[in-house]
This record gives sequence, C-alpha cells and structure tokens, in this order.
Amino acid sequence: MRLSTFALACVAGEILDSRDLQRARTKRPRASWKGDCHEDMVKVLNGHLKQMFPKVKPCHEWSVEQLQALQGELYTSRHEGFDAVYQSGADRRVMQQGSMGEFEAQWAELNELAGNHTGRREMLRDGHCHEAVM
Repeated sequence: MRLSTFALACVAGEILDSRDLQRARTKRPRASWKGDCHEDMVKVLNGHLKQMFPKVKPCHEWSVEQLQALQGELYTSRHEGFDAVYQSGADRRVMQQGSMGEFEAQWAELNELAGNHTGRREMLRDGHCHEAVM
C-alpha cells in the first residue's frame, strides 16, 4: 500500500491559520488520523487526502523526477513558521536540509545510487511520495 500525494496549489503561499499552528504544535496525530499498523495508517491518510483533494494522484503514477520537482515547489512555498515550531520542540518533522541546494544535492546522490534499477527507483519514488505527503 502506497501513500498518495496531492495538488500543490492547495498549500502554496497560504497564510498560517491558527488551526494549522495547533496541528503543528501537536506531535501525535488525533485518533481519526491514526492506524493500528503502517498499512492502516496509509489507508487512513489516503482516505483523508482523497476526501480533501478529490483529484489526488496515486504515488505509482509519479516519477522520481516529478516528485522531486513537487518537493522543490513545496519547499519554496512553505511557511517557515512551521519549521520554527518543529525546531523548538525537537520534532522529527523539522526540515532535514537547510536549503534547496542541499535537497538537490541529496536527490542527485540518491538518483545516482538508484540508477536504472527498477526496484530502487520505486523505493526512491515511494520515499519521495511519503515525504511530499507529510
């Protein structure tokens, strides 16, 4: 079971809403956003995504390069207030790289490691998909 990803337009350039800040300050998801195991969690999150974004595109329909481009758009459109919240609480959702250039360097290395190996490319794609949704 793979996570789906969503349209960029829904988050780009938005003003930080008090509900978004409350969610960011909450480290553990509410019960309606959890599953008993990884597969259940994926089903729950996919259900929420499909409800909020009816034109959601399943992960397997994306290429690694498309997801990297999406992640780049999300990075440049992010509200830095979220990362400030995540940094202040030793939260695992904190940005893993300090700049777009650092992300691009990491992606180039991962792309090279995956090469043209189908299984590795699928694993890399699924990882990017998971990161984009989160």
